[in-house]
Amino acid sequence: MTKRQPLSDGETELMKSVWTLVEATVPNLVLALNKRRQEDPITRGTIQVLLNRIEAKGWLNRKKVGRGYVYEASVSEADGLAELASQFRAKVFDGSFLRLVRSLVNANGLKKEDIAHLRALLDRTEASLKERKGK
Repeated sequence: MTKRQPLSDGETELMKSVWTLVEATVPNLVLALNKRRQEDPITRGTIQVLLNRIEAKGWLNRKKVGRGYVYEASVSEADGLAELASQFRAKVFDGSFLRLVRSLVNANGLKKEDIAHLRALLDRTEASLKERKGK
């Protein structure tokens, strides 16, 4: 996984919109973001500044189309979210998976089906580790 510079909260919000739109333009991003931010709309200029920063950090590619640009993620959503989570884990929990998961579990937001999915995920991960170790 390529290490990119971390994103700010605003940059992360914008990046999530780029992943949703796949090919994003500034006007499309203004509409998408302000649909969710009716109380605190974001301006075209702010979006352009954030796009430039995100591109400089290695998360976006842009291509000239007509008089404007089309922005595309340089990393898939799954890989990007994993990288953001890893950065958060490193910054807040000193890299500890256990401290991160313990904090999430202790927040009391887990439902029965969440626990079942987590258990299945852990079982698959454990089996995969055993399989790799046996090779």
